[in-house]
Amino acid sequence: MGGPAGAAFMVQFLSPVDPIFFLHHGNLDRLWDVWTRRQTALGRPTPPQGDDLPTWSAEQFLFFSNAQGQPATKTSAGDYATMGAFDYDYSPGSGEDEVPAAGTVVAAVAAQRFAARVTSAAIGGGEPAGGVAQVPGSALAARPQASAPVAEVTLNLGPADQGRRFRVLVSAAGAPPVVAGGITVFSHHVHGPTTFTVPLPRSLAASAGNATVPLRVDVVPVEPAGAVAAPRATRSGLAAPRVAAITVTTN
Repeated sequence: MGGPAGAAFMVQFLSPVDPIFFLHHGNLDRLWDVWTRRQTALGRPTPPQGDDLPTWSAEQFLFFSNAQGQPATKTSAGDYATMGAFDYDYSPGSGEDEVPAAGTVVAAVAAQRFAARVTSAAIGGGEPAGGVAQVPGSALAARPQASAPVAEVTLNLGPADQGRRFRVLVSAAGAPPVVAGGITVFSHHVHGPTTFTVPLPRSLAASAGNATVPLRVDVVPVEPAGAVAAPRATRSGLAAPRVAAITVTTN
């Protein structure tokens, strides 16, 4: 998964030659099952909602084969939303503690969204690219069966950004920033605004209290601009990627 800038297996689509690739994807499938059972138990939706649902459901997968080695007839993301049609299961593993026990009634909590004011958009400039969201401490407080708060970061990307990597830093009320997650740009991300979701540390709630917390989210490049060779475009003369929007979502 790692490797020199721009030459990592995942970026070059060579990761399936590593046997751990299949273990990794099998575990993602298992976690999707845990997630869907958790959401169902909490009375929450599993797939995206609103205008995002048709887009998500219609996304095409053109590389699936059936048990006979022929192209699968079901090729949309919406066809694979649950495991029920495939008649297999997983032994209990990590994450099962997030699924409420049968018969447990948990009141659903509506998600809260807080848009950040983007203070600097250009990534890799003199000033860190990012913005500040004003988030009530009560929204960050941990609640039973509630998901961790997340930052939804929308970047304007182009073909020359393929292979680039970024870190997402977050700090609350002026505290030193911590790394919340990372972003790696694959080929399917390089066609305009793309939103990446990064979970925020639960420790943010510890110092929040009931006050409103200025939550700063920054996006910084792992490699300097121009250090990653784009396979399908030349970086010369192209604008640096920009932060289009940041939203903090809690529930």
